[in-house]
Amino acid sequence: VPSYENYITGSDPSKWAANCRIFQAITYKNVYPNIDVRYYAQGGQLKYDILVYPGGDARNIVMEYEGVDKLQIKNKELRIQTSVGDVRELSPYSYQINESGRHEIDCRYTLEGNNKVKFKIKNYDPAKMLVIDPTLIFATFTGSTSSQWGFTATYGADGSLYSGGIVFGGGFPVSPGAFQTGYKGGSGNDGFDIGIMKFNSSGSNRVYATYIGGNGADQPHSLIEDSQGNLVILGRTNSANYPLKPQSNQFGSGGGYDIVVTKLNADGTALVGSMRIGGSDDDGVNISTARTPNSISVFYGDDSRSEVILDEHDDIYLVSCTRSSNFPTTPGQGNRMVLL
Repeated sequence: VPSYENYITGSDPSKWAANCRIFQAITYKNVYPNIDVRYYAQGGQLKYDILVYPGGDARNIVMEYEGVDKLQIKNKELRIQTSVGDVRELSPYSYQINESGRHEIDCRYTLEGNNKVKFKIKNYDPAKMLVIDPTLIFATFTGSTSSQWGFTATYGADGSLYSGGIVFGGGFPVSPGAFQTGYKGGSGNDGFDIGIMKFNSSGSNRVYATYIGGNGADQPHSLIEDSQGNLVILGRTNSANYPLKPQSNQFGSGGGYDIVVTKLNADGTALVGSMRIGGSDDDGVNISTARTPNSISVFYGDDSRSEVILDEHDDIYLVSCTRSSNFPTTPGQGNRMVLL
């Protein structure tokens, strides 16, 4: 990457660093003869590929785990049990490039002793480079004829994927019988609806897709699935007619942007519940657009930072922010910019 970063930490110049180069990937050469390991970031996660060149022997690759309680292979996945929780390595996706494109190679984990893992690879051409990628679940394109921006995603108990974003018009690929099949937002950049999609665990099928929104701007910030397979959506809205259930389910006076918590049923056809929370100013907006002599502005970013979690009873906990001095709080909780 042609740019660089500076790190000015504390008051001791000996601990500062300037003109630090930025790299998109790091490759460890010849970890084994003719075998490299490449580390890189993808989708905010650290990934690695093992590159086996002609002359390399994939049977030599051994991954040793220290400090683990147990290694187990289940459903082709590597389960790593530790004292602080379990870690899962997905079934290794391996391929070679030939005349017709990418050709998938059968590759599986095997255990060696108590803390070592090797790869069992069938029917690959040793004259071509072999790529072993242990983390790929699926990748797919989806979209509409209008602009879409992705904002959040989560997973289901069965390995399914939920995506949440904003849609600026019609053409979103809604599913038959979805909760909201038509666009209701405003025009231009001043209006958009929430767009929710669910995919199966392989990414080969869309389970459902729906709009959620009213006549203004509606936006998802965080998603989580409950124990019944319903999807909890935390976001914000300035739509006067954002869908609530019951329709009077509003806490506070409302005004500007308000926080919304919406639960969509497991097949995406109806709301289980939906509420609106807010005072007379903006809620769920965590950046000030006011310009002052001492303010710092950014070229691009977003102010969509709220989070939602569930406990073992599916009770909902959210964290967001407010500018409303009259935000509806419970007695004795004080008055802070961050709300829980």
